[in-house]
Amino acid sequence: MNDYRRTIFFFFCLFPAALWSEVAGVLDWEIRVRIYSGSNAKIATIEAHSGLYTLTAHKKDGTLIDTVTFLTHGMGAYGKVKLHLDSLNFIFASHKHPLGRYEFLRLAPLSGSEGVFKVDYGEKGIDSRIYDGSLEIVKGKNHLELINTVSLEKYIAGVVESEGGHNNSMEYLKAQAVLARTFAVKNKNKFIKHGYNLTDDVRSQVYFSKCHKTNAASIRFATDDTKGNVLVSLDQHLIIATFHANSGGYTASSENVWVKSVNYLRSRRDDYSLKQPGSEWVKVISKEVYLEFFQKNYPSLYASEEFLNYVLRLRQKVRKGYFSYEDIRIKFKEMRSFFKLRSAYFNVYDKGENVLILGKGYGHGLGLSQEGAMRMAALGFTFDKILEYYFKSTRIKNLSELDIEI
Repeated sequence: MNDYRRTIFFFFCLFPAALWSEVAGVLDWEIRVRIYSGSNAKIATIEAHSGLYTLTAHKKDGTLIDTVTFLTHGMGAYGKVKLHLDSLNFIFASHKHPLGRYEFLRLAPLSGSEGVFKVDYGEKGIDSRIYDGSLEIVKGKNHLELINTVSLEKYIAGVVESEGGHNNSMEYLKAQAVLARTFAVKNKNKFIKHGYNLTDDVRSQVYFSKCHKTNAASIRFATDDTKGNVLVSLDQHLIIATFHANSGGYTASSENVWVKSVNYLRSRRDDYSLKQPGSEWVKVISKEVYLEFFQKNYPSLYASEEFLNYVLRLRQKVRKGYFSYEDIRIKFKEMRSFFKLRSAYFNVYDKGENVLILGKGYGHGLGLSQEGAMRMAALGFTFDKILEYYFKSTRIKNLSELDIEI
């Protein structure tokens, strides 16, 4: 982190918009998330969607310079502010008229109030999202960096909607909320050196806006009903809260996807994921392209006609991590990556000039299968039983019961 961002980050760690805070003896945790983290645009428009906001400017050392403007919904051109990074790497702000050039800006609801703000990010202004909480606009390397400070529970609701909110099964949504909360707390320092806790993409958890779409009421209820609940191992440590779209009938063991063996991430039969939208897939590849993988990565084996016949008839009766030939292990996840397959759980069939790959599942196969969990919820399983099914030797605990340094 450069000196500027380090100073700003330290400054906000001293105030109520800190990464995590404790108010009146009750845990009221807030999290800082870099939004639009997969983009690096120089232009953004910020607008009050509801409530009254102040936009303030700060010096490099965090000292408040001035209140730039107030934003509230319904003020037309004066209800929004346009920002762009100019040629001198300053943030230029304007609405109908220029407002000034700044190093750091902060948008926050008026003291004691709540609000929702809207962001259009990018030159084309087509990626519009809405968020709770406050927003910091920092000048990055040739781009505007946006950081949303929001309460943990509102963040969790946004993640659940972004990651799997198309389903309205209450117990599934509760299970997803517990996993999202577990991940957030366990990984709260993942990007701390950059001045925020998490990103809004798959490097952390997908968080594309506040929870506000079709199933928002159900998601908010599920989040509130599990407030503070996380999943821990038997030794009281937060688990690796991983999930995928569909297991294809068998989940994966951790060492077959990663290097490390984790006792609560073991392969198991998962009939609940069968006959679901993501349970099966098909891909046809030319035989030349298919064999190119082995020629490139395993040239000593490629010379063997017996080996080529073998790999043209690969089978997985149950999900495996690899197959062996002459004491050489070839991982199915390597083939998945090379051929851009939906999963590493598949069978291969020789079809003359082509190879037919019949696959099962969608994703890495570790932890909770989302479609399997949805099916379990539809059959009447409660969220705790769903989590118990996919994560062996774990239990649900409230954060207030755990010794976690915030």
